[in-house]
Amino acid sequence: MKLIFKFQILAFTTCLALIGNLNVFAQFTDNFDSYNANVQLCDQTGGTWRTYTGSTNGPEDPYVRTTYAYSLDNSVNIVQGNDIVRLHNPAPITTGKWYISFLFYIPENKTGYFNTLSEFPPIFPYDIGMEVAFLAGGMGLLFSIPDTQIFTWHVAQWNKVVVIVDLDENELSSFWIGLACGPGPLTKVAEWPWKQGPSYLNQLAATEFKGGEATNEMYIDDFIFTDFTNLDIIVGITDGWNMVSVPGINPDGMGVNDWWPNRSPSTSVFRYNADPSDPPIGYRQLGPDPGVNYTVQKTTGYWMKHICSTLYGYDITPFTHVPIPVFTGWNMIGGYENSAPTSGLTTTPPGLISGSVYGYSGTYVTATNLVPGYGYWIKLTGAGVINIPSGPLSKGSGEVVEYFKDDWGRIIITDNAGRSYTLYSVKGEVELDNYELPPVPPAGVFDIRYGSGRIAEDINEALQSIEMTGIEHPIRIQVENMDIRLQDETGKEINENIKSGEEITISNNLINKLLVISGGLVAPIEYALEQNYPNPFNPSTRIKYSILQSSNVIIKVFDILGKEIETLVNEEKSVGTYEITWYADNLPSGIYFYKLQAGSFVETKKMILLK
Repeated sequence: MKLIFKFQILAFTTCLALIGNLNVFAQFTDNFDSYNANVQLCDQTGGTWRTYTGSTNGPEDPYVRTTYAYSLDNSVNIVQGNDIVRLHNPAPITTGKWYISFLFYIPENKTGYFNTLSEFPPIFPYDIGMEVAFLAGGMGLLFSIPDTQIFTWHVAQWNKVVVIVDLDENELSSFWIGLACGPGPLTKVAEWPWKQGPSYLNQLAATEFKGGEATNEMYIDDFIFTDFTNLDIIVGITDGWNMVSVPGINPDGMGVNDWWPNRSPSTSVFRYNADPSDPPIGYRQLGPDPGVNYTVQKTTGYWMKHICSTLYGYDITPFTHVPIPVFTGWNMIGGYENSAPTSGLTTTPPGLISGSVYGYSGTYVTATNLVPGYGYWIKLTGAGVINIPSGPLSKGSGEVVEYFKDDWGRIIITDNAGRSYTLYSVKGEVELDNYELPPVPPAGVFDIRYGSGRIAEDINEALQSIEMTGIEHPIRIQVENMDIRLQDETGKEINENIKSGEEITISNNLINKLLVISGGLVAPIEYALEQNYPNPFNPSTRIKYSILQSSNVIIKVFDILGKEIETLVNEEKSVGTYEITWYADNLPSGIYFYKLQAGSFVETKKMILLK
């Protein structure tokens, strides 16, 4: 089977999304840079674009402008009175799956509009397949499906629209939107059977851009129309880091550049090694040169950095399905060509799966399904194999493995790029290990978690740290269902009591770690080993100490000759202040020493047992 198409983004001065590989190319692409600026469009395209009525040099025909352009120099400016149509050959199209995309820019306080036509020339009122209005202020309306859908777009920035038209009455069409090149994936606003639109004709003839209002001022660029019919799998990729996998055999090659041609050529692709017989455990580059087309393997998950958000479409040959070998701890895996519910995963030997399965969409998210083309984290209590259920996933199957109770406290952290993550404070008896997050992503990737590595913690009794990487300041912190005390590591820059419903902003871009506890307790601002009390003592004494960072803590007692007498503490401790009691009933009077070691911090103090 042949790989029908891939989106290629060519390096002009910015990203230009085109389609093409092998001998098959998009039916039609236009970045408007072959036309003369400040001249009307339809008068110079030779019929590839036409006005609604067929006239040129009139008010319907928009101008090619250089005011705003995404790729190279030109775009087309749609204002009031303009009305242009791109016919899709052969028109009308009555079968198959089709892809329409374009970029648009609308200045502040301006609006825009486009639709698809089911036949041309249209026969009112059965002409529109779907229609979209971009309202002033960043709100949009998707009409001409069973219910009007509301969505958001980015004012005075380049946005990307994707429409997938599926004319099979058993399949769903969809509308997507997002930044042309920026953080976050394209958002699927809606999906619906195309025949349920008001045309009821279940066909596609053209795309229309129209300026019907005085506020209309929309610039369009990089228009694409192509055939999607023979594609087995469509994978949405986000600008920046993605967790990916390969769902089958790609006839164009099994290299990273064959699967993701617009990945960042200067950034390595990573896999995660969990095999203890091949140390060390952790991330590994596929090879020393990021630009090389290294081969990727089935059922393996990868970290891949991409340039701009887009959709990849593939016509693949399926792999032979075999169980996936896994090891104790976290494993990064991928599935096959069909979606499979994570609730249906089993292991040999049985019962090895611990906690939730996680995917990545800007942050780690609990996965209910293994979707073809994406990578996933899964934790095992022992070595074995994972068995993936075969066959396509029926709609609605799969269960949420993990849940967060409504009365749990929430700390919602949102950065300047609009990325948000919620940490939870548990109540009652909870198995906290079930809320452990996967390993921290590669350096620079957005990630927020407690210092324990979990998404949920008990902060009612013990102080916890919050670790943040890849964030863009300023950040906003909102609290729900609880009151907290929040500090930075020193307690000097941030030292706030935040009540439920309140929010604070942190602008200092050097602050990437916070200390938090429910209520008004104060976090330690340094490591400390306090003098025992009472001192002298008989037969017991209390020792208080403070830990600034989560670490393994060891406290030992020695006699005056340096002989080790007893180990009082040897365990992992989170940030906080602790107290222990030492009983010396069976020891003679004398001078003793107690020593604290926590990470690189070491301190020793003297105490006197006096009987």
